[in-house]
Amino acid sequence: MPDIASLLGGLRLQNEALSENLTAKGVPAAGSEGLVTLAEKVKRINQHIADGEKSTVVVSQGTPVLHAGAFIRLVPELTAVTNRGMEASCSVEASAYIGQKRVVTTLKKSGGLYLKAGGQEADGTLALGNSVRLTEDSTASSVTLLGLQDAAAAFYVSGGRGCFVYTTYEGLTGTLAYSGELADASGAEMLSVTALNGQRALVCYTAAGLLCAQVVAFGETGVAIHPVCILEEIAGLDAYTQGLSLAALSNSEAVLAFFMEHSEPVKLRLLTVSDGGEIEVEHYALGVTEGALPCLALCALGVNLVGLVGAVTRLGEENATYLTLEGWYGSKAVGLCPVFWGAEDVGGTGVSCVYADAFGNDAALLSCLQDGKLRGGVVSLNSGRPESCVTLPLADAGAYCRLHALNGSYALGIVEASGTVTIHLFRCDKKAVPCYDGSTADGLASTGGEAGEAIDIYLA
Repeated sequence: MPDIASLLGGLRLQNEALSENLTAKGVPAAGSEGLVTLAEKVKRINQHIADGEKSTVVVSQGTPVLHAGAFIRLVPELTAVTNRGMEASCSVEASAYIGQKRVVTTLKKSGGLYLKAGGQEADGTLALGNSVRLTEDSTASSVTLLGLQDAAAAFYVSGGRGCFVYTTYEGLTGTLAYSGELADASGAEMLSVTALNGQRALVCYTAAGLLCAQVVAFGETGVAIHPVCILEEIAGLDAYTQGLSLAALSNSEAVLAFFMEHSEPVKLRLLTVSDGGEIEVEHYALGVTEGALPCLALCALGVNLVGLVGAVTRLGEENATYLTLEGWYGSKAVGLCPVFWGAEDVGGTGVSCVYADAFGNDAALLSCLQDGKLRGGVVSLNSGRPESCVTLPLADAGAYCRLHALNGSYALGIVEASGTVTIHLFRCDKKAVPCYDGSTADGLASTGGEAGEAIDIYLA
C-alpha cells in the first residue's frame, strides 16, 4: 500500500501536468508551491521515521496541549534561567543596555535618583554594581536613559528644566562624570533620546506646546550642546510618559513617533541631523494602528527598518487592549513607508510600558506590562516581515518592566514589583506549536504533551 509521501508525490505530478495544460491554453496556473513543499517535507519525515531519527523539543507555554501526529512549527520562546534582587523600597524610572551583557537602571528612592548596573557574568550568573546618585531631587520626572558603550546618560525633568547626567562604567562599577542642563529646555515635559554616531545623542522633548530637538555630544570631561531646533507645534498633545519615542536609522537619520489622541493614529517623522547639529523634518507619516494608546516605543530592526511597538483598543471589547507591532522603512530619498503590521491575538485589561529591541540579526524582542505581568516574546523577521508574535507572562510586575537583548540568545529583564526591583535572565529556545499548514511545518509530532513538556518529533 502506498505511503502518504508517495500519494502526495503522485498528486503533485498530476497538479503539475494540469498546470502545464492550463498554461498551454493561456490560463494562468499557480498555487502548487504549497503542495510541492508539503510533499517534499512528508518524504523527509517518512525517511526520518524509517531511520528512527527523532528529536526532542518542549511544547510552547502558549499551547495547552499538542497531540501526537500533528504537524508542528518551532518558534522562538523565552525561558527563565535565573534572577536576582536588585534594590528594595524604590521605583524604576528607566533602563538601558551599555554593552558586554550589562544593563543600567535608574532608581528613584528617598534621597534622589540613582543609577545601578547589573549584568550576566562569564559563568552565567547575575552580578550587580554600585549605586551612583544622579541627583538629590526625588521629584525628577520624565526620566529616560541612553545606553552607550561603557557609559550611560540619564535625562530627566527637574524644576521645569531638562537635565542630564553622564556616567561611565568599568565593568559594573559606575562613576559620575558630569551633569548639566539642556540649553533652552525650560518647561520641558516628555523626553526621548537615541544614540547617533560615537558619543552623540539626539534628544527630543515637548515644551510649551512645541516639539523640540537638539544634539548633545558627550566628551570625557564635558558636553557640547547644539542649539534647539523647533520641529513643529503640537498644541493639545496628550502628555503621557511613553507618548514620545526616537530611534536612529543611521548617523544622520532618525525616526520620531508621538501620540496625540486616542482617535488619531500615532504620528511619525523622519528627521535628518547634520554634522553641525541642525535637525530637519524630512517626511511625515501616520501610523497604521487605529485606536492607539499612549504607550509606544521605536527600535531599529535592520537597515532603514524601524519597529514601532504600541497598543490598541479593540472596539466592542470593553477594556481589552492588544500589543501591536508596525514595521517602517525610512530614508531621506524614499520617505517613510509601512512594511508590515500585526497585533497579538491575546487581549488584556491594559497594556503599558511597551518596548522593543533587535534580537540578533533576524528577530525582534518585545516586552510590555500587561495585567500585572511582564510579558515578552520574540518575533521572527523573515525578509523584514514578522512570522509570529506570541508574548507570554514571564514575571509579576508593578509600574515598570522591560526586556533588553544581550544577543540573539539571551535577554535581561528589569522588573519592579511592590517596590522591589529584580533583574532576570532569559534564554531563547525553540519550542513546538501546532501548525495547520503542512507546507510551513518544521516537523511531525511523534508523541504528544502539554505546555512545558518534552515531546519527540520527526523533523521535516
